[in-house]
Amino acid sequence: MGAHRTRARFRCCSCGYVKEIHTTSGKQGDWRPDSRQPFPDATYHITDQSCSVYTFHTDGEGRTDRMSGDLVHTGSDNARRSPDQAPVGHEGRDEYREHNRKTIAEFRQQHGRAPEPHEVVLYEDVGWNGGHLAGTEFDGPGEYINMVPMLETLNQRQAGSTFLDNYRALEEHWGDLLSRTPKPKLSVQVEMDYPSSGKKTPDYIRVQYWVDGVPADPLVYKNVPPRKR
Repeated sequence: MGAHRTRARFRCCSCGYVKEIHTTSGKQGDWRPDSRQPFPDATYHITDQSCSVYTFHTDGEGRTDRMSGDLVHTGSDNARRSPDQAPVGHEGRDEYREHNRKTIAEFRQQHGRAPEPHEVVLYEDVGWNGGHLAGTEFDGPGEYINMVPMLETLNQRQAGSTFLDNYRALEEHWGDLLSRTPKPKLSVQVEMDYPSSGKKTPDYIRVQYWVDGVPADPLVYKNVPPRKR
């Protein structure tokens, strides 16, 4: 990722740290470095190609912990899919692989043998994606700030799934809502729960949305792979 930070307006607190950034989303060959390497504990206001504005907040480790905005249905655009997507998915894969490796190594050191499945908590080695919080079909930015490591089974539609248990199905539900006439105002807020310091993969993704100001039932998606048995 580029070392130079450009094309953005910054507001700093009295201590000199960047706290608020106003910028635009990028596209292939012209990505926004500040959205690819987010500042910690900062609020980003990102104007997209259709002039929609999404607001992102990062925690003290630069992880996106909240996204909000009013959705517009522009259709998926591969030009807004950045090189960040695959590496974000790899973060989730690698964190759980490292958890398994360390857990087994520590057990071996203490007991001189490999653990039985019931003796430790290990996780299945499953597929991970860089999951967009605001999808490209809703003019969501392609940069890192708009993605978290997401289980492939959560980020991609699964047979028999609904928007109650699948994020992709939720995006399709939002698309259906925005295809109505008259078109409703669809406001969303997505929050991430992270397990601990140093981890980049949220355990839970919490969604609240409003249709013409009326709140829908809140949704909670578990973003943890199955335990090994």
